[in-house]
Amino acid sequence: MNLFYSLYEEWTTHRQAYYLKSMSIFYRILAHLQGQFSFQCDHHHYSKISESIKYLHEHFTDTNINVSRLCSISNISDTYYRKLFMELYDVTPLKYITDLRIKYAVELLETGYYTIEEVAEKCGFEDPKYFSSVFKKVMGHPPSSFKRNYQR
Repeated sequence: MNLFYSLYEEWTTHRQAYYLKSMSIFYRILAHLQGQFSFQCDHHHYSKISESIKYLHEHFTDTNINVSRLCSISNISDTYYRKLFMELYDVTPLKYITDLRIKYAVELLETGYYTIEEVAEKCGFEDPKYFSSVFKKVMGHPPSSFKRNYQR
């Protein structure tokens, strides 16, 4: 309310440079409102897919997890789900799942307890070769060299 009062006072008193000062205050009000609106939109969007995000974090290692399943949990269309997901996370749902899996794979490889095949399976990859390919694409080197570096 203080900004509105300042705007009113500046506009009605017609002091030197009142127009520029009034416009400055007006733009501050607009910026504040835009920030509030943006937060409300993000919260509203998140609430639409929050259950599927929770499910995703609990089941990202399932080999059969897919965007269709996440859409059905959220009860929204595939296209709309992908749009909301991109707006909130700035990546596709598939990339998000892949990143979660690779992050978990790194944790497992760092322990040194598991073979690459076991890590692939525990992270939701059915094919260890495909896992190695994805790991290399994301991390820049294959899981075998990553594992060797941690065993030293």
